[in-house]
Amino acid sequence: MSYRNLVACFPADGGDVSYGYGAPVKGGWWDEDLFLSPLEDDCARRFTFTWQGKIRANPTTHPAATTTIKKLGLNTRGLVSMRRSAIKGFFGFGEKEIPITVAQARLLKTELARRRPPQPLRAFCFVLEQLLPKYIAGTV
Repeated sequence: MSYRNLVACFPADGGDVSYGYGAPVKGGWWDEDLFLSPLEDDCARRFTFTWQGKIRANPTTHPAATTTIKKLGLNTRGLVSMRRSAIKGFFGFGEKEIPITVAQARLLKTELARRRPPQPLRAFCFVLEQLLPKYIAGTV
């Protein structure tokens, strides 16, 4: 089993719905045709992330991606804010920060792609990995 696409959408305490996202919010809902599992091969390409921290279905009309985002609450304010903070910090977009260079972005892209168990993955690494090529291409 490979967890290369594992999406962290399960709050640390395991079941508190007050976070507003993840498996606890989904509850008992299940529809095999309308749920995208992070273990599916095409999961990563069915979602795109914005620089503002939002997640979108890819394509925008993809029924399973759209439903998964809604049912798991993947665009709740708190989760979007955490993603946006991770993006700003990683790319150096904060008020008193200096943005990373394209050369640094290329190195970081390579570094993120290398998984070094048992070291934990960087928070929101799947978002950062998707945005790095856009940054390198100058499409910020």
